[in-house]
Amino acid sequence: MFLTPEEIQRLTGYEPNQRVRIGRWLTENGYPFTTNRLGDPVVRRSDVESSNAPSLEPNLEWLKSA
Repeated sequence: MFLTPEEIQRLTGYEPNQRVRIGRWLTENGYPFTTNRLGDPVVRRSDVESSNAPSLEPNLEWLKSA
């Protein structure tokens, strides 16, 4: 399975239409990726989950301390 464009945006901080910047960020941070025929970066979910990357799920623990 692959990350959605929204998940790639959360991971990289770049909008989906910023393909070059996303690719550069992924390369600099050690995430393997390919591109589809439209030039969009394609990232395997397993590659992100097996890394030390921050979770793509929101951390709502701070709400408990409020």
